[in-house]
Amino acid sequence: MTKLSVNINKIATLRNSRGGHYPDVIQAAIDIQKFGADGITVHPRPDERHIRYDDVRQLTQLFHPSLLRKPGRPMDAALDSNFDQDSMYSYSPDQNPSSAFHHQPSRLSRHESDEIFGLKKIISTEFNIEGNPIEQKFVNLVLEVRPHQVTLVPDALGQITSNHGWDTIQHQKYLREIIPVFQKVGIRVSIFVDPDVAMVEGAAATGTDRIELYTEGYAKLFEKGEQEEAAAPYVAAAKKAQELGLGLNAGHDLDLKNLKFFKQSIPWLDEVSIGHALISDALYLGLEKTIQRYKEELE
Repeated sequence: MTKLSVNINKIATLRNSRGGHYPDVIQAAIDIQKFGADGITVHPRPDERHIRYDDVRQLTQLFHPSLLRKPGRPMDAALDSNFDQDSMYSYSPDQNPSSAFHHQPSRLSRHESDEIFGLKKIISTEFNIEGNPIEQKFVNLVLEVRPHQVTLVPDALGQITSNHGWDTIQHQKYLREIIPVFQKVGIRVSIFVDPDVAMVEGAAATGTDRIELYTEGYAKLFEKGEQEEAAAPYVAAAKKAQELGLGLNAGHDLDLKNLKFFKQSIPWLDEVSIGHALISDALYLGLEKTIQRYKEELE
């Protein structure tokens, strides 16, 4: 089954346009998963014009459900950022524990302590972080928070949105060096590529786990009514990826009009990442119904 990962950058853009905490991207991430999404995607850029680096860090924290949606409180007040879990994991004679913890015969696991304090993960599904690894700040952030997946995108500084994939032949040496940096700490790596068989073959040589097909070209031709022509290069690229043992993601300008045909053309698709269109549709349909509609298109 193809997974739906929702990109929440646009929610952060709306928040940043006014300042403050509303709409709350942390609460939005929790709700989006509750409504049925299979993952959360963010793309922090160096200028932090939408998702900020601190947002990414908060998304990997724990929260207590009783503190959600408190009137007058931003969601970050519910995070356990000031709660030192590690302080209760071990006992030292120099400590002066409270009466509730006079005896600590054994070390509590993180899971057990989370159960005791009722803490939950904000990202309970999959977390995908997109960005350009040429920025060392981005690499450091990913290694710090350790998402399930990092998607490497060759964005230029100040670029409005992603508009091309990697040249996996020209940049193969660099990609072969940077990809293991993430894999060594257990992070799955996907790289953004155009629907070109040669680029897919080059991607396989880099050691990446997956590729993400850049789908703007598909969306533009589909809108003109040229469905078969739109899908053809993507099907060819997807077949080559499957042949080479690469996982397959897709994203950019996929929406409720073109998603079903894309999935039907490539039924082994692992994941789609959708943000702009989904958040735009939610203005009319509501967030919960919109996510359900997108999930239906992927069935």
